[in-house]
Amino acid sequence: MDLETCLIGTAVLLLVAGKILIAVQAFYVSPFWGVGVLAIPFLGAVFVLLHWEEAKVPFFIWLTGTATALSTLLIEDAPPALGFVVLVLLAGVTAWVMREQRRRTGRVFHRPRSDSALDVDEQGRVLGLTGRDE
Repeated sequence: MDLETCLIGTAVLLLVAGKILIAVQAFYVSPFWGVGVLAIPFLGAVFVLLHWEEAKVPFFIWLTGTATALSTLLIEDAPPALGFVVLVLLAGVTAWVMREQRRRTGRVFHRPRSDSALDVDEQGRVLGLTGRDE
């Protein structure tokens, strides 16, 4: 198996994973967003623009796959190593975005707050029923 085939396989996996994760985040926002992102081709881009905080990590995963595929397939006379360089660079950017997201919110992916009776702040501390620290 040559480098170009490996890069295309990796790019396809990243594209699919990014699209699925964008859809998952859309379902967290609303079932209508989730169904729309899956059914309407460019609604995922609209969702990412309108819900950046929820969709930034899946977007960077998708972007890494897209850029890797494009740089491997479409650039004439470019060595397959260019796709590898693009993959490594964007994977580094994605890892940085994930680290910053975890540092800021305590988690990588956005999840809705639970429907429990307890109020929880962004760091996961229980605030109680009244919203004050206990």
